[in-house]
Amino acid sequence: MKLIVLLHDPLERALSAYAMERNRNREHWPVDRALCLEPVRRLVTAMFPGDRTTHHLFFSYVDRGRYRRQLDTLERHFPKEQILLLHSEALDRRYEETLGSVYAFLEISEPNPLPPPRRVRQTERKYRPSNLTLAWLRWILRKERHWLRERFPGGG
Repeated sequence: MKLIVLLHDPLERALSAYAMERNRNREHWPVDRALCLEPVRRLVTAMFPGDRTTHHLFFSYVDRGRYRRQLDTLERHFPKEQILLLHSEALDRRYEETLGSVYAFLEISEPNPLPPPRRVRQTERKYRPSNLTLAWLRWILRKERHWLRERFPGGG
């Protein structure tokens, strides 16, 4: 089995996940409160795992962007040769080259022509947090974002 992991900037990933949950009507808190309350909500989820209204997949905006911990777990179960790590920006900046690396990793021939790039909607501005919350997010995700920049110099 081969695994392809597409990583996104942890801060942008958190905001995108929040917007998705809002659009699905699963999140009702304003963005600043939802992000700040995440640790409490995750604690409640751990205490009441059967309660779908607090499910960890819905309200773990920041925590799910802590990639190093997740990748350490993945690499304990799979050899590194079976894992291809990609940065989402690589699909934007170097689409053909990135797809080429995917086809090479999977050991399959590239289709000609390549499928056209799919544009993903940007996080809606109405869900952007305050500058204070953004500063807090940058601070708590600083190690993850630094690790990601080291792993993918130039954004992918």
